[in-house]
Amino acid sequence: YGQQSQLLLLEGATPEQVDGAMENWGRAMGPLRVFDLAGLDVGYKARQALSDEEKGEPATYRVPDLLVEAGRLGQKSGAGFYTYDENRRPTPDPVVHEVIKNAAAELNIERRAISDEEIVNRLIGALVDEGRKILEEGIAQRSSDIDVVYVYGYGFPAWRGGPTINGPPASPSEPTPDLFTPSLSLGRRPGTGSRTRCAIFFHGATFCLRASSAMDSGMFSPVITACPISTV
Repeated sequence: YGQQSQLLLLEGATPEQVDGAMENWGRAMGPLRVFDLAGLDVGYKARQALSDEEKGEPATYRVPDLLVEAGRLGQKSGAGFYTYDENRRPTPDPVVHEVIKNAAAELNIERRAISDEEIVNRLIGALVDEGRKILEEGIAQRSSDIDVVYVYGYGFPAWRGGPTINGPPASPSEPTPDLFTPSLSLGRRPGTGSRTRCAIFFHGATFCLRASSAMDSGMFSPVITACPISTV
């Protein structure tokens, strides 16, 4: 995701176009604004401890390196991929555009017009590809687990359903995820006849599960109904 954002810049996009395309698609903040928020010097210092081989393709980090070396560390220094006012509002900067053009020339990358559609496809495609690797390596059990993490942990737009649901169909060898398997401890509360509710996300829709529990000899028997979260 981050690497593709850098390649897109060198190939012809501007920071504001990359971020604008992703924000219009549904992300709360584009990748380059996120880099500025986190601090460009963080990645710069981490790369200093790596060998050239470990750093990977120079095109994926050349622009942020140049910005850091010019004193543009992100929001905290008032300038990164954007310049920032006292309220940290970003403004596109022609100086950055020139840095990007010079880096592309240095790396012999021919620049061209890039559409918003290509930006979205390449950035989301990178997330989908990484998700498939996570599944292949056994880090996650099913693609829906990855979608839940991205929605609740990384601000992925819930109405989009997570990165893997936006990718090509999974291979036939991938297990079909269960819709929902309630835990026996779902909504457990001391006492009898307690009611609770919790929200879950499943492939593009958020539901509230209303669980009416009946405690009988310490056993919990949930009666579950689903309703759109907006009605709760």
